[in-house]
Amino acid sequence: MNPKVKLIMPFIVFAALIIGGNLLANVSSKDNDSEIAKVVNEKIAHIEYLSENDAVAIYKSNDNKSLGYVLLKKGYSNWRQILCSTAETISNGNISGAYWCNPDISIAMGEIFDSNINSIMVINNNREFQAQVIDYNNSKIWYAISNNFEPSEVTIVGLTQDGTIQETLPDIAPKLGLN
Repeated sequence: MNPKVKLIMPFIVFAALIIGGNLLANVSSKDNDSEIAKVVNEKIAHIEYLSENDAVAIYKSNDNKSLGYVLLKKGYSNWRQILCSTAETISNGNISGAYWCNPDISIAMGEIFDSNINSIMVINNNREFQAQVIDYNNSKIWYAISNNFEPSEVTIVGLTQDGTIQETLPDIAPKLGLN
């Protein structure tokens, strides 16, 4: 074999391995939602990707009576459950809410039942967090994810399109740890 080819051959093999590995990684990443669905085994309303390898699946229980979340981490080839919790939400008829405070992540979530409420604000220790609202099976689910919530009560505020307070759900106590 030509000495120049011998010298270049390891670089060609290395480049081929890098390109092949990237192609395999891209193929497997396209199925993240379906892989997460297999792990969660509930009716997933939304998957929030916190990073390439971390996600939160928000779900409504199979009996439609409670909401919950699963914190997931992606290993080399598959997703695995890190934390999981389900709770019946506290409701005043127009909005509902529940709040989990864990060492890794804090999540507030609930449902909107009043069609005049367009957005939700979560208040924790005089700090406001804007919640995301998603449509799911003819209902509206809201959620706020943070690592800045403190393990104290939160207040949920339902706002109309123009920012007017429509409803308040005060003093929701956190569910600590794995409930």
